Amino acid sequence: PETWPSKYPFCGGQRQSPISIILANAVLPSADLNPSVYFNYYDLAPQQMSLVNNGKTITLTATWNGPKRPTIKGTVLDGEYVWEALHFHWGADEYEGSEHTINGERFPMEMHMVHSKKAYGSLSKALTHDDGISVVGFVFEIQENKNPTFELLIEAAKKIIDPRNPPVTLSPFPLEKLAIPFSRNYVSYLGSLTTPPCSEIVTWIVNLKPLGVSKTQVRDNNKLADFRGVRRRF
Repeated sequence: PETWPSKYPFCGGQRQSPISIILANAVLPSADLNPSVYFNYYDLAPQQMSLVNNGKTITLTATWNGPKRPTIKGTVLDGEYVWEALHFHWGADEYEGSEHTINGERFPMEMHMVHSKKAYGSLSKALTHDDGISVVGFVFEIQENKNPTFELLIEAAKKIIDPRNPPVTLSPFPLEKLAIPFSRNYVSYLGSLTTPPCSEIVTWIVNLKPLGVSKTQVRDNNKLADFRGVRRRF
């Protein structure tokens, strides 16, 4: 909203997210850049996984034993980025919920996979660097059948409608069960966190192929709350 910049100066910046993605305006990568995105260890189930309502959105966190953790690299990224958490954005109905739009189309829901640059050692340190964060965005479209993995999250989320409730422990599953890895067919841009402090430290990678979710699942999810946020870009 218009009041954010007065309290959070970055929210009035020139690299603010989300954006309206117009594919006709996208620029092809230079010939010397390998455009592929590499997802590593997204097939590795964590030791622990939990879902929490922080009052702003529903967030999934997980921990892995040992050095192997899901990471991304390649394309415009300079180095490797480690998975930190994922969260969702949705609206009041099954028609408008995503933060990004693609060629003017808004989707029922959007999921963000948040990663921090491995070289900085921690999320807190990565947040202080211009290239500290990479977020992989997935939009969802309506399909006939339910998304089985997302159904698990919906059932768990019903237990944390009140943000004061403790996190819900989930039976761990590999991230690829929810976010299908991809190598092409995406748009990347330099942007920001979509909520205050709106820091312009994010390399966005938005998958152009929507994931599937049923209309019933979207409606069940929308009953929890409207977590699209108040900022909208058309």
